[in-house]
Amino acid sequence: MKQFILVPVFVLYALAGYSQQQVSITVQGHADDWQLFMSRNIVEDLSFGKVVIITVTAGDSGHGSSAYGNGNIPYFMAREKGAVYSSKFASDLSGKEVSEIPVCSMVEVNRHRIARYRYKDNIVNYFLRLPDGLKGDGAPETGNQSLKRLKNKEIQSITAIDHSATYKDWSDLTQTIKSIILAERGTDDEIWMNLPSTDKKYNHGDHTDHYYSSLAAQDAVVDLPWVGIVSWMLYRSKKLPGNLSPSEQQNATAIFAVFSWSIVESGYVTCFEKQHTVYLPGDYFLITRKPTGGSFSGKLTELFESVKHKLNSY
Repeated sequence: MKQFILVPVFVLYALAGYSQQQVSITVQGHADDWQLFMSRNIVEDLSFGKVVIITVTAGDSGHGSSAYGNGNIPYFMAREKGAVYSSKFASDLSGKEVSEIPVCSMVEVNRHRIARYRYKDNIVNYFLRLPDGLKGDGAPETGNQSLKRLKNKEIQSITAIDHSATYKDWSDLTQTIKSIILAERGTDDEIWMNLPSTDKKYNHGDHTDHYYSSLAAQDAVVDLPWVGIVSWMLYRSKKLPGNLSPSEQQNATAIFAVFSWSIVESGYVTCFEKQHTVYLPGDYFLITRKPTGGSFSGKLTELFESVKHKLNSY
């Protein structure tokens, strides 16, 4: 039976160090996923190269493009803004000179308009702004659209909550994610992609948007063998002991606090409470596919095999 393994963080970065220009990709369901579950990995990647974060849904909690309660901007924009500023903060932690404020531009990818924020030369955020799937069936306010229903062909298409793009089917969505990866790859022969694990033994009871955003990303790279996949444990990780060092945990806390600040500043209730902060002490992942096909594949395999004895299973 497969085990989730706590891999020494240097493994992935030593492996990727053989690339000409390191690029890592993270595909996630919601704007706060990497901050809660992958922060150490993102900070480390930023110190070595470029990080591209693709957030598939708006995480709007069924409110669509509207503000609610005491909110002074739409809830999805409060989350998007928090994600951008937390990624800026993580980038600044990498030691590079603090630069300009990230600005949103609408770019065309695979004939779809997508919000993109680029900061300095090492972090890019894409937001597809698809409706929050909630428990899988979507919300009446957004036409009961969800990634799950699109994948299962219960709906013919899915439209971003700000009407910036419509994806005519599951393949259209996955091809768009693939197009982003190809555009941002640069000269990197082999890259790593971070995803929520789709193994329900490890991520059982997880949010459907986590699961189906991961499926979409995996479908996007099925014919790109030079993309390695790192599968992350999300909600279930709160049951495991923390594995971050004191400084790494402080960074994780600060990164998520920046995200939460945007929520509060925008008039919504803080998400910086135990329900979320319980995930900050640990990062847990499993390497489920090693990249092959690039000119450095031999060295990647050799190095990976040499450190296997150092991996601790849970």
